Amino acid sequence: MLLGSLQLAHAQAAPTSALTSLEGVNGVFLVVDHLQATLESDGLYRSAIIGTAQRKLKAAGIPVLSNEELVNNPRQPNLHISVQSTLTGSQLHAYHLSIQFRQNVGLLIPNSDVQVLATTWEAPPITGAIARDQVEWVNDEITGMIDAFIRAYRMANPPAEE
Repeated sequence: MLLGSLQLAHAQAAPTSALTSLEGVNGVFLVVDHLQATLESDGLYRSAIIGTAQRKLKAAGIPVLSNEELVNNPRQPNLHISVQSTLTGSQLHAYHLSIQFRQNVGLLIPNSDVQVLATTWEAPPITGAIARDQVEWVNDEITGMIDAFIRAYRMANPPAEE
């Protein structure tokens, strides 16, 4: 039984600075954290999350970068998906989902070329609980978060008019 999820307090529209940070991004490297063993044994697989994310991004025209392409890209653009979960005494998975776009940014220090990896866009995180036999539904929540990234990316990078 899906007990529901709660989107934590965040503005629904991405701030202008977050959208600006996506301008000119020509692809993303996909990072999906390893899942807790109980999630995978109950049916939510990291490989399924990766596959869903790759299909959604490619269908939206957002290239998924290889490791080599990431290393050769000075911005180091990556979309980081995290699923944290704890199995409760009630045999429910309490979970927290987050998706963040991270890239190298320069520091505003005179005469410095220091760059650091920073989060420049993120979807509102989702926290919820779900029955052990329905954990694959968490992938639907993740899909919605990926859709939010795609919308922001398209707003920052509108298709060229022909």
